[in-house]
Amino acid sequence: MNNKGYDYAALMVIVVIIAVSTLYVQVLKKTQGFEHEIGDTQAPVLKLNSEVTLYEVFVRESAKLAVGECLSPSWTSAALNKRLNGHLQAYAARKQYNIPRDNFEIVFTGKELAGVALLPTEIPLKTKEGKQIGTALFKPSFSVSTPICNYELFA
Repeated sequence: MNNKGYDYAALMVIVVIIAVSTLYVQVLKKTQGFEHEIGDTQAPVLKLNSEVTLYEVFVRESAKLAVGECLSPSWTSAALNKRLNGHLQAYAARKQYNIPRDNFEIVFTGKELAGVALLPTEIPLKTKEGKQIGTALFKPSFSVSTPICNYELFA
């Protein structure tokens, strides 16, 4: 190789070193500005699916418990909502959800009790550090098979 080749190779090495160091400094400046790690904001959103599934199972099981005493002549749709409130407010206190009271429209079809929430439950989205980054809204519903029950009481 002649002198021109060595000069060109040395110049290219210097240019590459300057370019790589400039790029490193720029990336370092941008990553220092992050308040949190990449993915910390997305993790609560991804976790929300399992939270909602657990909440819906809890609502269904609470409805089964509330319907368990439906043979009583004093039961009405309002009484069933009141029984559900007791279970759901305990869940709300544990999970820090905002669950409205007397929130279910209840319908009987055959031997099945179906309920749909009128107002959504507010589920806070929190990071690992406990900082709230948003709120998810969810309207649970349930369908429960019931034993012999006097459906006229709920009309």
